Amino acid sequence: MVSGKKGNSSLDQWKRILAPVIEALQQMEWLSDKLIHIVADREFASPKLAEWLKTTYKNVDATLRIKASMYLSSTDLPETETKVASLIQKMVKGDRFLLCNQILTRASTFPMNVLLTWEKEYDEPLVVATTSHNPESSDKVYGLRFGIEPMHKDWKTNAFELEKTRVTDPKRIETLLIAIAFAYIICVLAGEQKEDTRAVRKPPKGKNRMVGLFLDGIRAISRHIRRATMEKFREFISALILPFCKAWNIHPSNILPI
Repeated sequence: MVSGKKGNSSLDQWKRILAPVIEALQQMEWLSDKLIHIVADREFASPKLAEWLKTTYKNVDATLRIKASMYLSSTDLPETETKVASLIQKMVKGDRFLLCNQILTRASTFPMNVLLTWEKEYDEPLVVATTSHNPESSDKVYGLRFGIEPMHKDWKTNAFELEKTRVTDPKRIETLLIAIAFAYIICVLAGEQKEDTRAVRKPPKGKNRMVGLFLDGIRAISRHIRRATMEKFREFISALILPFCKAWNIHPSNILPI
């Protein structure tokens, strides 16, 4: 969903976006027993969002990065509040604290666990609030969100050049994003296939890739388009989507007629 409004989004907008996605995922048989974890940046750091997810859906947790301007108070001592910024000021690199059953903001009554951590390789501390049963690992869960940044770069400038389309109508952008999302998945799958077949080297453990899966994949697909026949190209794409087809019990020909 693409909003035509400028500025920050609201809780009602978050609900309209998340509700159909969560419900669709929970209806998939192979995902029905899996935990869904919503991870959000500081713009979405509202305890109302976490409370709505926890009280509305089963097996849905939330981990939110919270702002330094927020106030915390313990459920045991609700009259005593502490500003997150004052806690951050006392931290040094290597520190790690877990505050349990905290109320975020003065307008909320919903308790969450808050993890404050400052890893040595980062310039600033990370503060996250979570509804997870394993709050100690909430920084690792939140860290998975960082993968969205290179994806945005790939969409906007690296290859798809979304910004150069000059499309501004929200509905047209939504339609364009559907094609881009599908193409992006195909490119990443092609990049993974190159690593699995050792056509390119996997990075050593703990090291980042010099070239991302997306760029490796789109280059492989470009070579297929230039050199292969249409029949061979269909076979190539079918092989990429086969794992999804098996998981969803769909025959590849229903997606890509051969």
